[in-house]
Amino acid sequence: MIRYDYECTDCHETLRDVEQRISDKPKKICPSCGKNTLERLIYGGMASFMRRDSTVGSVADKNSKRNKSKINEAEQAKKEHKDKHTETSWYDTSKSGGKTSKEIAKMTPNQKEKYIMEGK
Repeated sequence: MIRYDYECTDCHETLRDVEQRISDKPKKICPSCGKNTLERLIYGGMASFMRRDSTVGSVADKNSKRNKSKINEAEQAKKEHKDKHTETSWYDTSKSGGKTSKEIAKMTPNQKEKYIMEGK
């Protein structure tokens, strides 16, 4: 049995968790307004999608085993991308001429401006 929600398109009455077989015809008559405007919304909660697994964790374990090679490939690609594009902080002096604060303090205002603008 699957659970369905029904909603009336006229009066917006909602029926929740109505158990029916897939082969059953959908209900059409709204119990609130009596009009033929009731529509079935497919609903089943997590249990209808989990194929007899009792928890979301067991589904995750099963999926991770099934997709282990894809997961490993994605992690490897992420690691390679990170290795190629190592980010440096704005204050890292190792790649920008390597000036220390003492060396910068000895510079003239023009030299400081050039160092800031060009890194030289």
